[in-house]
Amino acid sequence: MTCRKSSCPTTDWLVGMWSMCSADCTLQSRSVSCHEYVDDKPRRQIANTQCTNATKPPNERECDAAHCHECKDNLIACSMVSGLPTFPDLCNTTTLNSVCCKSCRSVLS
Repeated sequence: MTCRKSSCPTTDWLVGMWSMCSADCTLQSRSVSCHEYVDDKPRRQIANTQCTNATKPPNERECDAAHCHECKDNLIACSMVSGLPTFPDLCNTTTLNSVCCKSCRSVLS
C-alpha cells in the first residue's frame, strides 16, 4: 500500500475512562480496544491481534481505598429499593452503583 506519510493507517489501543469502584470496592474497569488510526484519529475498531506495536493497557485495576470512603447514597429512593429481590443484580450496573453506592455496598458485601 502506498500512502503519504501523514495519512498512512496505524494501529493503537483506544482506552475508555475508568469506571466507579465496584460495590465491594475492589475493582475499576474500562474499555480497551484496538483501533485503526488515520491522521491520529480513530477510524474503526479492529481485532486486538492487529495491535502489535504496543502492549495492551489493563482493562481492570484495584480501587484506591481513598475513593471508597466517598461512597454514599445520592437518592432517598436508594434505601426504599434496596429491599427489592432484584436490587443486588441492579447494583452490578455502574449507574446504580454510583447513585446508590452505600446501599449497594451493604447488599453486596
